Amino acid sequence: MRLGCSGNFTLKVTEKGTYTAVLHIGNRKHSATGRLNLEGCATNVLARPGTNALTVVWAVSLDGTDRIVGSVSDGAWTADLLGDRAVYGRDNPAPLAGKYTLVILGNPGSALAPGGDSYGTASVAANGSVTIKAPLADKSALAGKVSLSKNGQWPLYGSLYSGKGAILGWVTFSDQNATDFDGVLSWIKPALGGARYYPDGFTSEAALLGSHYVRPPDHLTPILPISNALTSLTGGNLGAGCTNDAVLGADSKVTSLGPEDMGLSFNLSSGLFKGHLTPAGGGPAVIFKGAALQKSRFASGHFLGTNQSGRVVFQAAP
Repeated sequence: MRLGCSGNFTLKVTEKGTYTAVLHIGNRKHSATGRLNLEGCATNVLARPGTNALTVVWAVSLDGTDRIVGSVSDGAWTADLLGDRAVYGRDNPAPLAGKYTLVILGNPGSALAPGGDSYGTASVAANGSVTIKAPLADKSALAGKVSLSKNGQWPLYGSLYSGKGAILGWVTFSDQNATDFDGVLSWIKPALGGARYYPDGFTSEAALLGSHYVRPPDHLTPILPISNALTSLTGGNLGAGCTNDAVLGADSKVTSLGPEDMGLSFNLSSGLFKGHLTPAGGGPAVIFKGAALQKSRFASGHFLGTNQSGRVVFQAAP
């Protein structure tokens, strides 16, 4: 995917066929209005001061598929336009409503792109709106809200780095063995000379995994169905990495068994965790954060080193 021709949109159509639309590309917002013809089609030309105008073709499907297709072009490039109707509301609540946790897998061992796992939370409201909040593993952040389709898909799009970069992709809810939703995201960061982490920029494909989150019903039920655990930290300018034994007990309390001095605590309201570890060989304490994926039976996240991020994983001991 190319940054300058990627984005998202909303389109609201009345019973009379008139519409209002908003198109986001980077951190710029373009508004449009018009009326669909009898075939459900319309075209807008959107002026952009200082650069080429955008020609947007809308084609609302009239065959009951609840989809919209079309194109966006500036004359030099053309991008496909694809969307789904927002079908949920007061009289038709979304069956997937609830709380979720997620991780965006990093590139362990890479010095060119984040090695740690980005993490966060997502919530689906009864009206089908999906809200996501995710600290990313290069010290940026993803946040947004979008409607869920009747097929369980949502177009994730976040403008990053003051509109100079983005993260985007289709995410699909599906009841699988280890996840409740997943997708592949394109993460685009340009060269940013003043950035502490990955100033040369990168373009990577990152897998997103999500799990329904349910707060433990009592103090005897831990947040994850494991007892003996390992906490592993790798990358992030840490050198050889660290592995610590631990026990997950009542009230989801984590007891470290060493060899490093480690502390880790779960937030039972959100499913997120935070902790610290002091390497046995010396050095400053490492602060890490992440999310528990209950369906996957592990938790992961990241920590920030000198100029790279590393990965932290909390999982069952073999």
